[in-house]
Amino acid sequence: MNQMTTAFAELFGDAQPVEVSLVELVLILSEFSEDENEIFATIDHMIETGSVRVAPSLGTSIPEAY
Repeated sequence: MNQMTTAFAELFGDAQPVEVSLVELVLILSEFSEDENEIFATIDHMIETGSVRVAPSLGTSIPEAY
């Protein structure tokens, strides 16, 4: 388990999968790494293990800071 996955697990514990949009998930993980490959490998791992459930992101906008 890498640093990003560990941090996410500490935030949300072993509860039901967290439902999050792909945009939100990328933004959250970007706080821990600037490496795009690591971010998307972590997202893949989190989806495969059931840690997260990617929800539709209709209407989700990217904050101006990004």
